[in-house]
Amino acid sequence: MHKIWLIFDPRTALIGLFAFLFLLALAIHYILLSSDGFDWLQGPNYAPVEMTAGMTALPSGK
Repeated sequence: MHKIWLIFDPRTALIGLFAFLFLLALAIHYILLSSDGFDWLQGPNYAPVEMTAGMTALPSGK
């Protein structure tokens, strides 16, 4: 394992790794925020449900 670090500079390799992981995290969050089911900021963009369509009035208790 130490021979790999003789080939690559550890600082450059770690900065490259962290930059790649940061860009990957940004891409994953962007994909999730642009989807309808996983948007935790605005919520799902479903049409409001009309609750009165199938409801009937209760009969009077007389």
